Amino acid sequence: MKFELNKHFEEKLNDISKPQQVELQNLLTDNYLSENTTFNNFDEFINKLGISTVEEFENYPEDKLDVFIKNHSSVQSWQDLLDGAATEYFISKLGL
Repeated sequence: MKFELNKHFEEKLNDISKPQQVELQNLLTDNYLSENTTFNNFDEFINKLGISTVEEFENYPEDKLDVFIKNHSSVQSWQDLLDGAATEYFISKLGL
């Protein structure tokens, strides 16, 4: 039985270690945002930024995003927010 658990874990680990793209709203879940920012969900986060399109978000200056994140979260930068969200995402994919 222990072998099956290890094999199952190894399979999941192999799956998530492959390069993949994750939609931003799947990474910044409502739970993650409500625990780590002043926002309850992704829509609230985007609306507060004043962004309504993917293109606007892609062109949003990262230094301004860092200031926004610092003022509305428990982390210091956009990258910190993404790193934390990615960690939680992969932990959930591993079933831990």
